[in-house]
Amino acid sequence: MKTLILKTNHKGLIFLHVLFLFFNSMQVNAQNRLDRDLTEKDLIGAWEIDFNKTVAAIESGKKRIYNELDGEMKEAFDKAYEGRVLTFHESGLFKQTSKNGHSIDGSWILNKKGRVLTLKIRGAGTKSFDIDHFENNELILIIQGKKSDSSLLVSKWIVVKK
Repeated sequence: MKTLILKTNHKGLIFLHVLFLFFNSMQVNAQNRLDRDLTEKDLIGAWEIDFNKTVAAIESGKKRIYNELDGEMKEAFDKAYEGRVLTFHESGLFKQTSKNGHSIDGSWILNKKGRVLTLKIRGAGTKSFDIDHFENNELILIIQGKKSDSSLLVSKWIVVKK
């Protein structure tokens, strides 16, 4: 009976080891997509929100809210995001301009690993973004904060370098 238990345990251990290696390789592959860290040099320049991709990326519950906005509200929302440009200067300053004429400015910091972008907005506090994806001059920024924050209709910005 002990032999049977040892064989079962041995087979079980082999199975667990194979399973561990499989999941570990999946994790490495997932990390490899993000191993090309964003650098300050990459970030410097003008980035425009890809409005269509950003709206398509709105979470389903919030997408319903977006689709139900009345004409005037939807137009104001669209103008706030469509054509929004974030310009990052080598000096550590940034400026964000919107199609509706609104602009903000301040300073920016990219953490050492290139995974978190923090904007210190003049007179309005700080906003941090997780760098979700960076490839071929496309950057996906996710606003840090509570996922359930209902005040944020758009928490994922998809921007392309101009």
